[in-house]
Amino acid sequence: GDARGVVWTWWGVFDAGGQNPGVPARWHWHSQPVLSLAHCGVVLLSGGHEGVLCVRRTDDDSVRFVPRLGSAVRHISVSTDGRHVCLALAENTLALVEDLFGWVRPRCIHGVDVQRATSETGGQKSSSSKRLEAKRPLLTLHSLPAGGVAFCGGQRVQFLDERQRVLSALTLTLNRRNTVTPADQSPEQTWLLWQMAVSSNATCLMTCERRVSPALLEFDAEVAESYVLKWWRRGKDERYSVDSVANDPHSAEITFAISHPLRENVFITGSLDGTFKCWDSQATHKKTTGSEGVAGPSCWQCIADGSWRNLPIVSGGISPDGSVLAVGYRGFIVLWEPTIATELGILVLDDTSEEPSQFVFAVACASLLLVGAVRCSNGREEVRCWDLAAMKVLTRFEPKGLQGDRSLTIRSFSPPGGGLQLLLFRSDPSGECRRLQVWRLEQGVPSAPSAPSFVKERSATLQSCGLLDALFTSGTQLLCWTSKFELIDLDLSAEGVAPEQSQQEVQDGAETAAPRGKLARLIGDGTEVKPRIPGAPQLRLIAPRLRATAAQQAGLVPRLLENVVPLHVPSHVLPPTPAIWRGLLATYGAPLGAREAHGKLSEQSGQDAVASPAGRGLGGSGSSDRSKLEFVDSDWMEQLVKDALAV
Repeated sequence: GDARGVVWTWWGVFDAGGQNPGVPARWHWHSQPVLSLAHCGVVLLSGGHEGVLCVRRTDDDSVRFVPRLGSAVRHISVSTDGRHVCLALAENTLALVEDLFGWVRPRCIHGVDVQRATSETGGQKSSSSKRLEAKRPLLTLHSLPAGGVAFCGGQRVQFLDERQRVLSALTLTLNRRNTVTPADQSPEQTWLLWQMAVSSNATCLMTCERRVSPALLEFDAEVAESYVLKWWRRGKDERYSVDSVANDPHSAEITFAISHPLRENVFITGSLDGTFKCWDSQATHKKTTGSEGVAGPSCWQCIADGSWRNLPIVSGGISPDGSVLAVGYRGFIVLWEPTIATELGILVLDDTSEEPSQFVFAVACASLLLVGAVRCSNGREEVRCWDLAAMKVLTRFEPKGLQGDRSLTIRSFSPPGGGLQLLLFRSDPSGECRRLQVWRLEQGVPSAPSAPSFVKERSATLQSCGLLDALFTSGTQLLCWTSKFELIDLDLSAEGVAPEQSQQEVQDGAETAAPRGKLARLIGDGTEVKPRIPGAPQLRLIAPRLRATAAQQAGLVPRLLENVVPLHVPSHVLPPTPAIWRGLLATYGAPLGAREAHGKLSEQSGQDAVASPAGRGLGGSGSSDRSKLEFVDSDWMEQLVKDALAV
């Protein structure tokens, strides 16, 4: 086969010493260069960029075709008995053909979808692609609830079990095409995976795909980009199928896509158009059957959206209980309640030109912490940790040894015994950034109290390849995706991984913990409750040792107090004291056994947080029947409140 798509056949080449082989037979069907040829008895197999396998009999020149392979056929291998044919496709897939003389549907073994580099195809990069390479973290690995991993890239999503074995039967192909991409076309002109989010129990997926229009790219690159959201639901056969599709959900680039940690059908997206949207699966209409109403078909719809000062959104993250959404703007971080788009608070950065690139939430130091990577105006990038109870910076540091222009990627892990670990690296497809670091949050001991700070624990450098993405599989195990398209299971405790010395190599934030409010003095600091009345027994009004509920962190705010006492009712018509006390526990209390159930994402707990009227606040703290009730003498209670709220 030659570069013009012509297949030449010579007969008797090896006869008579190869002299005067005669005129070759010429067969021309391929419109592009022939990439592969193979003989199977009297049958000649050929393939090329068309994505079609040509089966031609050499005795009568009859031709059959196996079409719609999806990508170019780069290699053909035939078994010795001629009954099995294996095709190597350009999209990193093996297609098995077991019948060449009848109707056949190839069976596929999918590998990781490795898209072609734009420089190889000569295509022009859009502004979003340049920003993707420089600033946006390339998050291709996603943890699954059962310990597995979802890998996304190109036009395919693959799933690995807890032992990092590929589950080929569950491979999800986003676009099953009947045509192939021309060899000289930029890969951006096809639909490629841009963002992905996995629900809390992995029953639903949301994918965001992106494509660039070549005609519009010549005149206005900003409007040439198109986005589509797809929601996939897992069926009884454990396979995912498309449930809903939303075309152009935002008018600009989608910068983040995340899932609600407790509600399996809720997803959130943010965009440079300045809006974030909360999506949920809801019934389109109700059918009436007799005296009972039956819910009709459901689809994902936007249930809430929000914007702040018309500023573009550059990043986003959500708390472990789903009650706080952190949205990053240039110079600001705004906290929202995602399902109703209510503003909760504002974190002001040092300069309006600073840009937060990624967020992770964690519960440590008896507080709800927000850790983010911030790119400063001078080009430096540092990690900052905010205490959401005091709404101030708890500590900050600039990681040394991670040079490069790529954005800093943060992965977090909370050990079972408490604490916080951070994995820091830079995603670099070119292979220049090969180093990763693990940092640990250290707290002051009771004998020598000090502000919490991050200390470098370990560091490692990959050999001869760059790092694209990595995540924790345990406290000492990492799963790394490299620029050579390899998955590496890295053991941090093994030899060759250098442990860092215990000395502090970071610069702590100068700000100290702010004094807590009146409600905090009444409830306590979350670690030890000291009796306010001399001689009174030791009391604990909150069951968990850690103050992790967001309602407790929010404090006395009007939208939460209205669940306790009506705000506009005269004092002489207020509810009785037991009713007010029950409302206080239902709003600011934590469910019994919350510490034992920490980390378990159950559907029931998500439903309780949604159905409870008192859980609509920042914490979703649960219903009153699950709160601890204790009846005390009225005089004792009055004395307790008087001492607690004394100024």
